[in-house]
Amino acid sequence: MRTLLKIVPLVATAVIVAECGSNTGNIRISPAVADAKNYPEGVVPFTASGPSQLTWCIGTVNGDCNGLVVSPAVIDSTGHAHCVQGQSGTVTVLAGTGGKVVNPDAGEQLSSFGTAQLTCP
Repeated sequence: MRTLLKIVPLVATAVIVAECGSNTGNIRISPAVADAKNYPEGVVPFTASGPSQLTWCIGTVNGDCNGLVVSPAVIDSTGHAHCVQGQSGTVTVLAGTGGKVVNPDAGEQLSSFGTAQLTCP
């Protein structure tokens, strides 16, 4: 019973985080998880289902694009991501719509988005 009491809150938290960040508008990104070392020249071509005019960025599971925050990876407007030389780590790739800038130094806050994970070796 004690073990169950410890596991239930963890599972509930994981489900909430996954539901809040993974997709708030039926936008799905593929691949959902990628490691740049497994792609030619380290360029990962992400695709997304949903609206045709999507904003792509590196950000958070809450739909916040990084803005001026330094990141181990960058992504272009077509969904092609690559790692920054000398940087490593795992980043959240976002594709979404309804972006609004909260302040000049911050990136956009997407209102409808999907997420994926990119690992930079």
